Amino acid sequence: MSIEIVIALSALAIALITVSSLFFILWRRQSVSTSLSQRVNLERDAKYVVTSKPEDILGPRYKIGYELGRGMNAVTYCVEDTQDKSQPLVAKMLLTPEEEPRITATSFIRHSNRFRREMKHLEELHDSQYVVRLHKSQPYALRPFFVMERCDGSLADRISSGLLDMQEILDVMVDVLLGLQDCHKRKIFHRDLKPANILKRGDKWVLADFGMSLLGNDATVVSVPESLPGTIPYTAPEVMYFDSAQIGPPADLFSLGVTLKEMLTGQNIWHEQPSNLLQYRAGKIRKEEVSHFNAIVDLMISLRPEDRQQNVGETAKLIKAAFMEVNQTRLSEAKKRSYSELKGIDRLDRVVSNSAIQ
Repeated sequence: MSIEIVIALSALAIALITVSSLFFILWRRQSVSTSLSQRVNLERDAKYVVTSKPEDILGPRYKIGYELGRGMNAVTYCVEDTQDKSQPLVAKMLLTPEEEPRITATSFIRHSNRFRREMKHLEELHDSQYVVRLHKSQPYALRPFFVMERCDGSLADRISSGLLDMQEILDVMVDVLLGLQDCHKRKIFHRDLKPANILKRGDKWVLADFGMSLLGNDATVVSVPESLPGTIPYTAPEVMYFDSAQIGPPADLFSLGVTLKEMLTGQNIWHEQPSNLLQYRAGKIRKEEVSHFNAIVDLMISLRPEDRQQNVGETAKLIKAAFMEVNQTRLSEAKKRSYSELKGIDRLDRVVSNSAIQ
């Protein structure tokens, strides 16, 4: 290769490096400028979020009352609709990093996405009689919030006040199974079913708090330690370890199994020795009646999802059989004890038939 060719190639290489360097410098300046602009916008937005009072965020239609409670990432207030004062309401809005030190800028974005997903799922379930009713939602407000109906207390409140009788347990199970059926037919999985999220509305029990709900096997929804789905004693293993391919109806049925046992005995399933899984406690429920549910609870809380019932209809069949056995026991001993026949067992047939249609 001649010396002229070498010199020409070297000059070309130097020219390419020079041009590339100039492009990089220009791109970097633009990137820094954009980053600074975004930072200014974020700081402006954050200032608005922090300085705005809850009533400013909700707007003039809603008169805000006292704080009902707050969790890791959201707070709820009792509110009144100034245009329709007939129904008590609850407003739920995100907490900011300034209000909750454990929230970071990154987790605030994640909480916002989860909050919007909760609103979306409640909107999709608006026609269900067994899901809390959404009154208004603002998913894309600077600080997202929604307003929903206020219920009369939770199943957790009821359990803490004393042991439930069999009729109450039957009513809860039927309503919750119908609520789960409405969710599952839309491929919405609650993932956080527990007594605190089952609320009393008039004569019905309804599902609430869809903050951890999942649409199908959405692998884009990640789980991190600080936002572990659900409350651990009620959480299915596949939800705990976020195996998205395994999360489906059996995950919610696991949580319902733990809840059923708690209604039967007044204690969470993991607070007893294994040999006393459904230990009888003195009260309204007799040991013989509780024993009818041993096998069902064992099946519902199997560690592997494939070992549990695969849909709400299968669970309803087993639950109905257990309550029928309770009724038979009561009828046979009616002369000796003042037991009344359970009412509404046939409502479980509706769950089974709905499952067959789906």
